[in-house]
Amino acid sequence: MKALREIGSAVADILWPAQCHICGQRPGPSSRWLCAKCLRSLPRFAATSWDLNPMARHFAGQVPFERASAFLEYNAKGMLAPVFHDFKYRGFPSLARYMGELAGGGMPDFFDGVETLLPVPMFALKQLRRGYNQAREIALGLSRATGIPVGHGLKAIRGHRTQTGMTSAERQANTRGIFRYRPPIGQLGATVCLVDDVCTTGSTLLSCTRAVLDADPAARLRIFALGAVLDY
Repeated sequence: MKALREIGSAVADILWPAQCHICGQRPGPSSRWLCAKCLRSLPRFAATSWDLNPMARHFAGQVPFERASAFLEYNAKGMLAPVFHDFKYRGFPSLARYMGELAGGGMPDFFDGVETLLPVPMFALKQLRRGYNQAREIALGLSRATGIPVGHGLKAIRGHRTQTGMTSAERQANTRGIFRYRPPIGQLGATVCLVDDVCTTGSTLLSCTRAVLDADPAARLRIFALGAVLDY
């Protein structure tokens, strides 16, 4: 069986050669998703500290949290746009998992002490259409790098309209009350980290944070996004 899989993989590489999801060149031996040059050029998020970086300042005063940060600086027209588009819309969940693993290995101090990773959930019908939840795939990659388990207690109880083109106020209204959290027995007051793919206005993460704190006021929260904008 192993030999057959290796033969199948070799044939697939010939028929559908792997390409870097940023520049389109053939990746090197270290990754099937990004070439070495693009990997070195990833725009790291300006995280001077867990409580003073732009994302943390954005959430400060809105909800209580221990730390907030992102792994990468995101721009809808920047070099990362194809990566996020591919794992979000083009059926590359393993790419999201790989990026999560990069993040977990790239900022281990942020996740120190976290007991559970809580991916931002997707409404069941939307996930059925897409086939996966990219935030969960990112969380699975983080788990692989850090050893922190992925939790299941956060649910989307209804759908919401796409937020593209909405103002911050419209996004907050669009995501208000759509999440519910049921902490596992014995895990009240745990340190949990919310995980999302992109933080733009932060409205989705804020709604998740409030759902967690409504169900477990003693929870210690961290807020993480794979990518975040800097011009809040």
